Amino acid sequence: MRFTKILLPVDGSEHSGKAAACAVELVKAMDAQLVLLNVYGHVASLLMGEGRKAVLDELRAAGEKALEPARALCAEHGVAFSEKMVEGEPGGSIADVAKAEGCDCIVMGSRGLTDTEGLVLGSTAHKVLHMVDIPVLVVR
Repeated sequence: MRFTKILLPVDGSEHSGKAAACAVELVKAMDAQLVLLNVYGHVASLLMGEGRKAVLDELRAAGEKALEPARALCAEHGVAFSEKMVEGEPGGSIADVAKAEGCDCIVMGSRGLTDTEGLVLGSTAHKVLHMVDIPVLVVR
């Protein structure tokens, strides 16, 4: 099996970092394209005006920070990439971006920042596995 476009969701977690290392190696081995993705969460429509803008700005800044290690890893290994930041629920947004971008593989961490220590598989990874019809490489 050969992949041509790989989606790498990143959230700044340890597992996300391990997934990034794996994705970079996979991209190099297959001469594939890489898409970095940060899903920065959804802000309820009840919050309006300057308050909403402030929350979104803070979430986007945190997303930029979460993307930085993956960007640096790509630069270190000479891997070109594109990137997206989207507002939304992580599992559904990852599936939607994978489809919209024409990705044929997703590489992601088994747990993110919000998953409890005892879970075998994080809820976002679990959701993505059930929402897409392309291979998902879950990295521990």
